[in-house]
Amino acid sequence: AYPLRVGSDGLQLAKRPEPGSYRLFLGRPGAAPLVTSPFALDATAEVSVSVHLPAMCETVRVRLVERESGVPLANAKVTPLFEYGDDHMFVPGPPLRSDGRGLVRIPVLTERDRDRRQPSWWAETETHLGLIPPWSLSQDRSGQEMRIEIAAKAVVTGKAFLSNGQPAAGKEIVWMGKG
Repeated sequence: AYPLRVGSDGLQLAKRPEPGSYRLFLGRPGAAPLVTSPFALDATAEVSVSVHLPAMCETVRVRLVERESGVPLANAKVTPLFEYGDDHMFVPGPPLRSDGRGLVRIPVLTERDRDRRQPSWWAETETHLGLIPPWSLSQDRSGQEMRIEIAAKAVVTGKAFLSNGQPAAGKEIVWMGKG
């Protein structure tokens, strides 16, 4: 992560990063976050990355409820996560919060955003954790309300490894049962 300066000519890095391949991750409250395509940065050349930021965002109303009882999950933290890299690391965007009725408005990508991937949205309370299926969030459902059941958290002990075989020490691991 590198700090940015905002000026009349756009966003600029406060400090130049090492040469390499980078992506720009942009998260704005109330908008679908995005990750740009990779771009190369060398030691001398200037790089300009253009990002389409629509002023208006379409949303889908999602009502979060406990799977066990159907009770609404008020004040659930709903965080967009972008998969990044080969080891299924996720970069979080700005979280949203459900209201007292368990309702949250999730921004969705539209036809003009077809080159962007929809993030995975995770809902969490002290007692519950679950995925809002990204395939269920589409422009076709804009303005509609969907009901998502979120399961109770449980502690499971054992060993966890990344896809490359390295230990997943210090990582948060979420296992979702099939189906």
